[in-house]
Amino acid sequence: FLLWRVTKQQADITRRIFEASHRPYVTVRAQEPPETCVQGRLLFNMVFENQGTVPANITVWEVRGKLMDLDGHEQPITLQEPMQSPVGRSLAPHEVASIELHFVCDDLPNPVLPFRLRGRVEYRGVTSSIYSTDFDAERCRGSWTTQGRKMR
Repeated sequence: FLLWRVTKQQADITRRIFEASHRPYVTVRAQEPPETCVQGRLLFNMVFENQGTVPANITVWEVRGKLMDLDGHEQPITLQEPMQSPVGRSLAPHEVASIELHFVCDDLPNPVLPFRLRGRVEYRGVTSSIYSTDFDAERCRGSWTTQGRKMR
């Protein structure tokens, strides 16, 4: 019985290693605005990259922007329609793609207070498993100060 259990554990470990090395890993980052002189509007690119070993098919895309006020509260910012979306796009391994986003608010493009960007992208690989990347970025004055992500 002990030998059977150890063999099963080893097979599970091998399966997890194989799955981890044969799946997509999509990263997301905000890229500096190509144009910042438009008053009341913040334009920038969201860059997607598949750092995995198999193609990634993007199935869900969510994004929202907020300005932080002096009390630390978040004030929602309007995302201008029509919004570009990566949904339905397939990214080959190591392929990079981008979409342009437009947020509209009187205090943009270079607000004194931080602009927070949060979002989520879900994608599939060659199996039926669904993976996701949550991202968070902050822009103060004229540049992105922090960018983070969490992959599952």
